[in-house]
Amino acid sequence: MVGAFERLAGFVGTALATRGMVPAGARVLAAVSGGADSVALALAMRELAPGMGYQLEAVHVEHGIRGQDSLDDARFVEDLCGRLGVRLTVKRVDAPAAARRYGGGLEDAARRVRYGAFEQAAAERGAARIALAHHRADQAETALLHIVRGGGVSGLEGMRPVRGMYIRPLLDVEPGMPRDALREIGQPWREDATNADPNQPRAILRHQAMPLLERINPAVTSALARTASLAARDNDYMDGLALSFLGEAFTAMPYGAFIGGLYGLHAAVASRALRLIPRRLDVEPWESRHIEETLGMPPGSTTNLPRGWSAKRVGPRLHILAPEDSRGTPAIDRPALDAEPASSRERGDGLLSQVIPRGLLDQAVWRVRSPGDWWTPFGSRGRQLLSDTLINRKVDEPFRDCVPLLAIGGEALWAVGVGASERLRVAADAVMDEYVMLRWRGDAPWSIA
Repeated sequence: MVGAFERLAGFVGTALATRGMVPAGARVLAAVSGGADSVALALAMRELAPGMGYQLEAVHVEHGIRGQDSLDDARFVEDLCGRLGVRLTVKRVDAPAAARRYGGGLEDAARRVRYGAFEQAAAERGAARIALAHHRADQAETALLHIVRGGGVSGLEGMRPVRGMYIRPLLDVEPGMPRDALREIGQPWREDATNADPNQPRAILRHQAMPLLERINPAVTSALARTASLAARDNDYMDGLALSFLGEAFTAMPYGAFIGGLYGLHAAVASRALRLIPRRLDVEPWESRHIEETLGMPPGSTTNLPRGWSAKRVGPRLHILAPEDSRGTPAIDRPALDAEPASSRERGDGLLSQVIPRGLLDQAVWRVRSPGDWWTPFGSRGRQLLSDTLINRKVDEPFRDCVPLLAIGGEALWAVGVGASERLRVAADAVMDEYVMLRWRGDAPWSIA
């Protein structure tokens, strides 16, 4: 008969192998709090390490919350790892100070600094993975907590077995299995009294909401975990659509970013695309309210985003604007420009290709617009300010300082994607050997074509 610990180790080994959790030869940090779940996971992973070819170490975070109890937890984990021959890294953080700094609850602040400590330890030890001991009941509580907080379908998925460097080998394990395994082998563990604090959201769910829900469905824990798994599957598909869209529609700009066609998408895909944008810009994630506000903006409006960023909608297009003091300086991407001998068969479209006399090209420079720039647009007789032309041709305001110009002094000869000057008109009897064909090969999302 298979014992409780052997059964637990079997679950862990199957999860590690079938979900590709640990690369061969990788160093893995098991996060060990001293509680039953993390102790059981550490023991099982130590048992499996030689056969599966990974190196196991441990990390413990002392939060500065529970006084002597917290220090005793750290000592317990140190003794355990010493007995197991597992190298331990201990990190000490100040969760109450973090709660004051971030303005959130103590539980959320502790989680934030704990994960930061995990990642710092992984960087110090060269670990590729961090193993967390969340099980099926934790998954059910997470999904339910996200529902209560209005997290939408993305939140409903709860925790992933693998997300980045984090792995959760116990995620499909029933909550009682780790304790049964430890009892069988006589391994003690520590109890965290804060888990029963009736003021903590998870404690409210665990001790009050879940027992009530079990009266409706005794298997509610499994039902919620299964719902989270199904949501994760659907989210993967929808996120794939959003990623595919952004691959075509997202363009980094000196002022931030441009996303074309966003408002022509189904809201389910558009909202996911918006959720992915902060990662591309390397800024902090946007909250659901920022996503919904941006998604619901009427044309011509602007909404605020975190840290001084903003979003501006122009028709079906969206511009993400960095704070003015952190915007890049527009520059001309010269590799995007090709020059070749002109042909009598082609004069250029005036937008992304244009012929120009060699003599003028020698005098001209590439730059972006400056105050007072002027030109005589092709087909026009009168001189006008370039800024007026950009407005009249409905070039989105954020684009106007990014348009590449070929200019002599304050006179614009060619505004890439917008038009050419009357001065570049080619006479019917022109000798094309005296001309050069210029082609813009780079992005030109401002093009009026």
